[in-house]
Amino acid sequence: MFKNYNPTYFAHLASQSSVLKSMKYKKLTREENEVISDNLIDSMLSKSMDTKMFFLHQQLFLKDIKKKLVDELTSLNP
Repeated sequence: MFKNYNPTYFAHLASQSSVLKSMKYKKLTREENEVISDNLIDSMLSKSMDTKMFFLHQQLFLKDIKKKLVDELTSLNP
């Protein structure tokens, strides 16, 4: 992807596709995210050194939410 498109910016969301799975398998989700992040960084460094990568994580925006259900109407706290 980096070699073919050479993006200026790349946002890595580092998330599990299933919220229920991420809550049930926390260690697996963390390990998968680490491997994916490492692969993306290695690929970017070898193919597209000018690309700026951003790691985004919902926890930063939802830090005061606690255990409430989060949906598209939830107010964020950046």
